[in-house]
Amino acid sequence: MAWVILNVFLYLLAGYGAAALLMAIITSIRRRVCTENANVKLIVMVKNGEEVIEGIVRNIFLGDFLRKIMVCGKLTVLDMGSEDSTLEILKRLEKEYGDMEVLEKNQKNEVFTYFSKNNPLFPYDNM
Repeated sequence: MAWVILNVFLYLLAGYGAAALLMAIITSIRRRVCTENANVKLIVMVKNGEEVIEGIVRNIFLGDFLRKIMVCGKLTVLDMGSEDSTLEILKRLEKEYGDMEVLEKNQKNEVFTYFSKNNPLFPYDNM
């Protein structure tokens, strides 16, 4: 009886080890693809969208939309000078979601700077 329990325990440990090895391999592949596709970025531009922006952002993250289109997806939301509470809502959501970046209108050049740093042939260098 003790021999059966020991065998079951050993099989469980072997299964756990195999699962851990598989996860390590998958993580390694995702990191490699992530660095190869660094020039892919999802940007949402918004102005005066306080009534809908929270729902849009939450649907992007809850539906795992970013991971479906980009392996290491990060959402960048560019507020184009909203006069309502859109920016405050975005700042609150930025704290909640780690894969979100909020830029204000005066920071819009950072979007193009990101690409020109990663791709010297990017055509919008003078924007």
